Formats: sequence, structure tokens, C-alpha cells
Amino acid sequence: MSLFLVFQAVVLATLLLICSVAAIRRFLPATSLRFQAALAASLTQPHRPAPLQRLGRWLAPATDRAGGCASGGCTSCSGCALKTRLATARRDRT
Repeated sequence: MSLFLVFQAVVLATLLLICSVAAIRRFLPATSLRFQAALAASLTQPHRPAPLQRLGRWLAPATDRAGGCASGGCTSCSGCALKTRLATARRDRT
């Protein structure tokens, strides 16, 4: 095998991996978040080296870092703000 063929195989494998991850995140968001949270939890174990723990904290889903809905740190889905607006609209109608 020539060097070009090895390089081509590596580039194609990388592109396939990136596209597969993007498709999984798009079509199976809950599953991908569960997998991401499990991976982050396994990397942040106390017996892991510090760089792996740092990587685990970086990989943790935003909901895990923010503390969940209504914690004040979540701005990804605007779900809490939507609930507040709906409750205000219901109150105003009555």
C-alpha cells in the first residue's frame, strides 16, 4: 500500500465517523445524551488521571453541568421560560 492510500483511508474513516456521530446525535438525541453522560461519568472517576477527568467534565452534557431544569443555569431549551410564559398567559385569561 502506498502512503497516499493509507492517508486516503484515514481521511475517509475520519469523515465516516464524524458523519455517523452527527447522524446519531440528530436522529437519536436522547440515546446520544445518555451515552455522552455515561462516558463522562466513567471518565470522571477518582482513580482516573487528571487529564481524563478534565476531558470527562468537558464531555458532560450541559444539563448535567447546569444542574437540570429550573436550576438557573440552563439556557439550552428555554423550557423554563416557556413554562413561565404559559402560566402567565393562563393567569391573564382567567
